[in-house]
Amino acid sequence: MERYLFFNSGVGDPRTHEASHFADYFGSVLSTGLLHTDNIPGMSVSVETGTLNTVVSLGKAIMKGRLYENTSGLTLAHDIPEVDLDRIDRVILRLNLSNSERNIKLMVVSGTPSATPVAPVLVRDNFIHDISLAQILVRANTVQLLQSDLIDERLDETLAGLVYSLISIPTSQFQAEWDAFMASVQDDGFTPLTTFNEHQADDATLTNSAHVKHGTLTTTLDTTWTGSVAPFTKVQTITDIVSTDTPIIDIVMSGTFATDEAIAEAWGLIYRAVTTTDTITFYATEKPTASLPLQIKVVR
Repeated sequence: MERYLFFNSGVGDPRTHEASHFADYFGSVLSTGLLHTDNIPGMSVSVETGTLNTVVSLGKAIMKGRLYENTSGLTLAHDIPEVDLDRIDRVILRLNLSNSERNIKLMVVSGTPSATPVAPVLVRDNFIHDISLAQILVRANTVQLLQSDLIDERLDETLAGLVYSLISIPTSQFQAEWDAFMASVQDDGFTPLTTFNEHQADDATLTNSAHVKHGTLTTTLDTTWTGSVAPFTKVQTITDIVSTDTPIIDIVMSGTFATDEAIAEAWGLIYRAVTTTDTITFYATEKPTASLPLQIKVVR
């Protein structure tokens, strides 16, 4: 049998639609759950201080394709506690499709008093569908509920959850088409990922063109050196340098002749540089009397 929805009636051609038709449509594209803004749903449950009441805030829900909205804070009364046994109540939203009801309502479902109480089971059959907003421990012989005894269950997808689209994206098909495209063009200038990864792992040499890392670091050696006789040393912090680096180190001239002449003379006193992690140790035949601005090029 063919079925199609929704069309206006015409002369001599009435088109009638029932509420269930709309519910079937929306239920086929939207899940049952709480409507939300930025993953934050409404209808949070809180305790009315000093009472046996809970209050449900504003919010909306989709229940099997049907819309529910709570437009103001709704107060729900819980049954009187037992004298000597605790129980757990649930605050739920119930869709009731029976002919005598045909509604969606917030309500409290009282649990069974017990030494080890458990929350009441949600009803989900052909006529009734419950989602749980919260559960709360109702302590024996008390006159008030406690906020600390309340557990928010709105984000638990087995009990409530957020509304989401039931229309799935065929990602596996997209991936297959993309893989086929890449396979068809990889010989036209595209490098396969495996080849690229091999290139990254390969080290460049004078005879091998491969992947390298390089960078230029700067520092300035002041005139404070260690030692009373040659060789004099200076340990300079160079962040990111490592012991296996063999950097190219040179002075940076200022552009002023007298300054540059002193820098060049001082640089001529340094004969060795040894790298370790984050430092370079410089060795000099005499203590330089001029500060040395350096440029350090590293290739790995």
